[in-house]
Amino acid sequence: LGANTAINEVIEASTEIYPNPTKNHLNIVSYATIINDISIYDMEGKKVLDYKVNKNQIKLNTSSLSRGVYIIDIKSNKSSVKRKLIIK
Repeated sequence: LGANTAINEVIEASTEIYPNPTKNHLNIVSYATIINDISIYDMEGKKVLDYKVNKNQIKLNTSSLSRGVYIIDIKSNKSSVKRKLIIK
């Protein structure tokens, strides 16, 4: 394992998104790094929301998203963490 793999694993393990499933708001916290960008994609791969962050935690308004399943991509300068997000 390279250093990057280890860093990615630490960041992956120390990133939380809650509540999930959610309706109107999503909290995203990274205990290991500063979040630079957050992108949300629908299941066809189309970007539906994009945020510039530069903090280690943020509360996103997700009320504009339709019900369904999305992929959230949480990017820092060291890594990218992808999670499944369910909007109810």
